[in-house]
Amino acid sequence: MELRPKIPFYVTPYPDELFGSWLYRLQLYNHSSLLLQLTGITNQLRLDKSEWRDIPKNNQALDHLLKALGITYDVVMMKLSTYPYWLRFHSARAFDWKDGGTELPELILMDRRKTISRVSYLLPNLMRVCPICLAEDIEQYGESYAHRAHLLPFVRICHKHGVGLISRCPHCNQIFRMNSTFIHTPVVCTCNFDLR
Repeated sequence: MELRPKIPFYVTPYPDELFGSWLYRLQLYNHSSLLLQLTGITNQLRLDKSEWRDIPKNNQALDHLLKALGITYDVVMMKLSTYPYWLRFHSARAFDWKDGGTELPELILMDRRKTISRVSYLLPNLMRVCPICLAEDIEQYGESYAHRAHLLPFVRICHKHGVGLISRCPHCNQIFRMNSTFIHTPVVCTCNFDLR
């Protein structure tokens, strides 16, 4: 049974889109306070600083949000985070991931305070983009978005096009950091240089 979204203007995630990128677009097309209303959070939610950008901790606020969006935590982890990309590199015993199924391993369901040190170094700090993917996203969808595969640690080449990923503007050298330019995937830099 598929859950029905309970928001005015619903947008589906794009292929290989990061969870935070999708949340940003939902917020952009509805209202800036949408996520606050759906979760019951009373203070301002900054997606760029939030753990929700990738590999979110399952808690009550996130649970309220996911129910309103008609999606489950398992789907977010396996389809909208970088988690599945590096999961296979960890020991099967520690992660207990049975036959590559969609059930989340015990490690990710445990108290994250005990396990966060094991995965924190894997969380992206820089926004990396492929110039060709940017152009294709604009042509196909009318907007750009954060690709999970571009944000994996130590990945410097786009798996689809074989070109180098950029994490700074070639014209002004501005670095695309997660805490400032995150989620709103830049197409045109603040210096007006077109990154495509």
